[in-house]
Amino acid sequence: MKWWAGGVAEDNIGSWTYSLKSGKKLTVYDVTQGSQASIKKKLIKGAKKFGAGNVYFKSTNLKKMNFVLKKGKVYVYPQVYGYNMDKYFTLPSRYK
Repeated sequence: MKWWAGGVAEDNIGSWTYSLKSGKKLTVYDVTQGSQASIKKKLIKGAKKFGAGNVYFKSTNLKKMNFVLKKGKVYVYPQVYGYNMDKYFTLPSRYK
């Protein structure tokens, strides 16, 4: 049975990614090509594309941003509150 009470639904899209060598949980910075500074700029630009503002960046740790690795790309889900919650942008992966 499905029902709706007028509130906003929240879905989280992402995955847990671990190093096969160390067993360490990897972050979006670990799997994306580039320096930490260049990756941070791309994460901010991508989140802003979906409406992220100052409040979002004050409350969000970019290191913990949800992502999925697939075919040499990092699919980043910034989870900006609202109709864009399930949207993503891609970055090049360090892994194929």
